[in-house]
Amino acid sequence: MTVNQKTPFPSWESSETIRDMGKAGQALRQTLEKHGISQYRLAEVMGIERNNISRWVREERDPTAEKVEAIAEALRVLDPEACREFVTLYLGEYMA
Repeated sequence: MTVNQKTPFPSWESSETIRDMGKAGQALRQTLEKHGISQYRLAEVMGIERNNISRWVREERDPTAEKVEAIAEALRVLDPEACREFVTLYLGEYMA
């Protein structure tokens, strides 16, 4: 990962940064499919419109950190195992 010398943030040209884009969407799509949870149901529990879930799953947009936390909370309500899977897929084994 390249780091700008003036700031500690990664450069947008970094292939690692680009590769991480959509990671939450990929994790969410896999989790919803495996556990049979619909986008509609997740949106309902989160109190948001289904089109937001759709954009994340299709990797058109990335959810904010706050929304990732809300996704995990909603999944915990719907299916605790789905929550664990989402967290593992998104953050890795050490965080689950």
